[in-house]
Amino acid sequence: MLRQGLRHWSKNDDPWTEHARFSLDCDHVKITGAGNTSDTFASPTNNGANAITGMDLMQEILTIEEERDCFDEKSVDRQNMVAELSRENQHLRAKTLCSYCKRLEVSLVFLPCGHLVSCNTCGNRQRSCVTCGSNVKGTVRTYNA
Repeated sequence: MLRQGLRHWSKNDDPWTEHARFSLDCDHVKITGAGNTSDTFASPTNNGANAITGMDLMQEILTIEEERDCFDEKSVDRQNMVAELSRENQHLRAKTLCSYCKRLEVSLVFLPCGHLVSCNTCGNRQRSCVTCGSNVKGTVRTYNA
């Protein structure tokens, strides 16, 4: 008696075919010829109708597995891309917030260094740049297009 469990069943899976596929050491599989790719055998679940060869069965199984693998890889690639884009989006949003209050969007460029790191409210009170430490001699107001 084999104690083997199969999972990930799809609607069109045939229990006998799946058993033969994963249980090549099973006496019943050996007797019915499922393990021999040149013999023809029939699934007990379909009462002998639609007899297929072991080679046909293996070809169909390999085709299905390739389709599933291709789908899984695309799904993983898409998930990785979504996660990467989400991280990049958060990073870019953080760069547009004022370095001082962290609430408002940046809108003042410090002169002479040229860093865009402050909102209008916070930037007018600053004497030195938070990024490079240089003295602020003037500011230029910026606007998003």
